[in-house]
Amino acid sequence: CYAVLNNRKALLAQFSEGLKILEQTGEYRRIYEKWLGVYKEQPPSLVGALRYSAMVLVPLLMVILAFSLWSWSLRRQVASRTRDLNESERLLLAIINAIAAPIYYKNAEGVFLGCNQAFSQFVGLPKESIIGKTVFDLTRDEYAQQYHEADMVLMKEVGQQRHCSPGHVSQGAVSGHRWSG
Repeated sequence: CYAVLNNRKALLAQFSEGLKILEQTGEYRRIYEKWLGVYKEQPPSLVGALRYSAMVLVPLLMVILAFSLWSWSLRRQVASRTRDLNESERLLLAIINAIAAPIYYKNAEGVFLGCNQAFSQFVGLPKESIIGKTVFDLTRDEYAQQYHEADMVLMKEVGQQRHCSPGHVSQGAVSGHRWSG
């Protein structure tokens, strides 16, 4: 079934003539069977399966490759920045250690994270014995609470503090000096 506008009889005749030619050559039957006939599922060919697999696998492999390159690039950036950070830390520690005044630094819980050589000498303990300890581990209880509270205030309000006591810490004993943090 086909149709044309009312005033296009010439087009209708030409179309009918074309269909007759297709019927005579057998082409009409082939076209009809291909497009309007019963669908016959053909078994997948090896070429078709490979083509379909390639359509799925190639983009997937491209994504995996892009992700791998991105991951590799990130790892390189992290390694580079870690080296830079380590170098900055070494420089900062060298500067802190070169300062003659006793200097220490703690975490938010009041645990010593590090100190300079002057603080280590002042306390009378090697750095390794100070790091990881609290002021309660290094001084008598009556001064420890005072120092701890002063350090907590300093952490909230950035600035400088001087701790004064009848003495300094020397292997856990207090004698008469003043120390700054």
